[in-house]
Amino acid sequence: MRLNFILALSIASAVTALPQGTNPPDKDGHITLRTKLFCNNGTEGDGGCEANGLATFCCIGNQASGAFNTMRLTTVKTKNKAGEALCQEAPNGIQGVRFCA
Repeated sequence: MRLNFILALSIASAVTALPQGTNPPDKDGHITLRTKLFCNNGTEGDGGCEANGLATFCCIGNQASGAFNTMRLTTVKTKNKAGEALCQEAPNGIQGVRFCA
């Protein structure tokens, strides 16, 4: 009986101790890690980010001259109203991915 209690306590601790930089679970129980990416100043989304008090950005992993010069703490990948996750920034034509931040 004591072993079952200790095991249950260990599991509960592991579930509630989220890694640093992790968002709390959403209403569906999904956990999203926050990621620092270099993003533009905003791009078209599907409204999901904005519905959660965030904005939609086109982002890449490394800083690039031009549009991708602002480091943002992103949450989840998103799409535009046409269902496209990829985005492209002029004039350098670098392709990124849409994220909420």
